Amino acid sequence: MISNGLLLKKRWNRISHLRDKIDLITVTTDSCTKLTYEKLRRGGKFEDLVENLEYINQLQLPLVFRMVVQQENYQEITPFYHWAKSFDATEIEYTRITNWGTYTDEEFLEKQIWNESHPMFNDFLIELKKIAYLYNTINNMNDIIQKYNLIPVYATPAYSFAICKCLKFIYLIP
Repeated sequence: MISNGLLLKKRWNRISHLRDKIDLITVTTDSCTKLTYEKLRRGGKFEDLVENLEYINQLQLPLVFRMVVQQENYQEITPFYHWAKSFDATEIEYTRITNWGTYTDEEFLEKQIWNESHPMFNDFLIELKKIAYLYNTINNMNDIIQKYNLIPVYATPAYSFAICKCLKFIYLIP
């Protein structure tokens, strides 16, 4: 199941009968700080997110945290990992932002911190290197990790591969 995490506690009763069919819950939060979270997740309240994450832990289902990496949050890549682990996350995913028609071409280019022409690209590489070899991380930036040799020779990550696109989805509809 994939969710932004905000309605799980409130609406769990609608899908609780499906619990045996849910292998894991992936929550896309994009940040581990109130300031960045509420900037990126307009209308979302960080306190509500944390309350729902605590509720998910009570369900004892595997929990995956996802961060959509962009200019506004790339400096939180490492703290995000540790924050997710504090909720016993079984995996932490990092993925690139996609433009679903939300941004103009100029705005989207500014958000693409992984783009080599981005003025902060080198800063992004420093942050990406910090998580490139951590256990239970999944990302779709292996091309960058490999091109810039961000994984030390001695590191053998358990999950260093592109995110599989063949996931099953259950949507919580308001």
